[in-house]
Amino acid sequence: MAVDLKQRYRVLWPRSLIREIAVANILSALLPPGYRVLIVGLGAGLADEVEGWHRGLEDAFDLMVARVEERGVKPAAFIDVTGVHSDEEMVKTVEDGRGLCIGAWKLWKAERYGVLDRTWFCHVTANRVALRWLPAARAHGRRVNLVKGEKPYICIPAREWSDTRTFIRWLKTIEVG
Repeated sequence: MAVDLKQRYRVLWPRSLIREIAVANILSALLPPGYRVLIVGLGAGLADEVEGWHRGLEDAFDLMVARVEERGVKPAAFIDVTGVHSDEEMVKTVEDGRGLCIGAWKLWKAERYGVLDRTWFCHVTANRVALRWLPAARAHGRRVNLVKGEKPYICIPAREWSDTRTFIRWLKTIEVG
């Protein structure tokens, strides 16, 4: 029987909200001139339950980094924020917490919408504000069923994740159009 993830995790949405806003604020302070971070995902930036599912690329990911131009904004990157509250919580996952896990369905969205090369995952350990970044195109790891009845997670060794500076450097190199 499939598990309704919205129902199972709605008590944790306030924690997700804190992670999303923290990442958005940190990025806002670090983005190069001409870029802006937008909270765009269905339910992102909210602590309350939102009915339905994303409609398309415009609301499939938590955050979008856009280049601001005279004629409007142009999407540069899409970010899905994930994570845990504490190191103790992470140890309960895989490899004693040395693997950072993302839902396989998050990678599927990037593939489905053809933005695998512009999607990043940001893993947050909230109690110490540790942000780790991974381009979706490098999200190859061990598939693990962490919770019975849920879709699999992809767990990537922590050493393969980067810091925020790596994301910012990458952003400065891409062509936005």
